[in-house]
Amino acid sequence: MKQQQTIDYHVKFAWQNMFNKYNQMASSFG
Repeated sequence: MKQQQTIDYHVKFAWQNMFNKYNQMASSFG
């Protein structure tokens, strides 16, 4: 159970990181 939680946390963190990077790129081009 703990392992699954850790993986889920890392996946969410990675997605949030990518989303933030995408937003920064979009705003700089916008």
